[in-house]
Amino acid sequence: MLARPEHAEAVLSDTRARIIEAGIRQCEEVGLRRTTMEDIARRARLSRVTLYRHFGSKDDLVRTIILAEADRFFEALAATVASYDRAEDRLVEGFAFALDFLRRHALFQRLLSTEPEALIPHLVRDSKLIAATRIAVASLVVQDRMSPGEAHELAELVARLALSLALNPESVLGTDDYDGARRIARRFLVPVLRPA
Repeated sequence: MLARPEHAEAVLSDTRARIIEAGIRQCEEVGLRRTTMEDIARRARLSRVTLYRHFGSKDDLVRTIILAEADRFFEALAATVASYDRAEDRLVEGFAFALDFLRRHALFQRLLSTEPEALIPHLVRDSKLIAATRIAVASLVVQDRMSPGEAHELAELVARLALSLALNPESVLGTDDYDGARRIARRFLVPVLRPA
């Protein structure tokens, strides 16, 4: 009996999800350099042939993992700020959430401590992650009195500040906990939202 196309698509999607999850867990444990496609196939309980059918190389899989984790971040960020009506509150809570998310993210922290050079290609030059973060944050803080251009400028500032603090948490700003991040956001970021 032939599988229905919907079923075949679901199986492919489930297999890709298993591979991505196995890749994330493997990289969290041993880092990117020491992770092999064989390790990921074993962890996902799949053959290497199946793994390579979905991802042609380790680089392809790593890019997909990064995009999947970025999507997870954006979904969680949107859910965190969804209950706040005021742009100021969305900005404050979103900033605090972003810092907390990055500081608790096992893969990000693993790479930061053992192979920070692996993060560099995703954070410099034409960083798609920073651009995607800017777009997501701008959509959360846009309001009538702020032009889309101003919203994108503020969003980029917020994204770069959060990333800088996540990459190097040693700071006199006191953003090492949720309340500290909220305080800094209220003091320095919220005034940008208010009309002059």
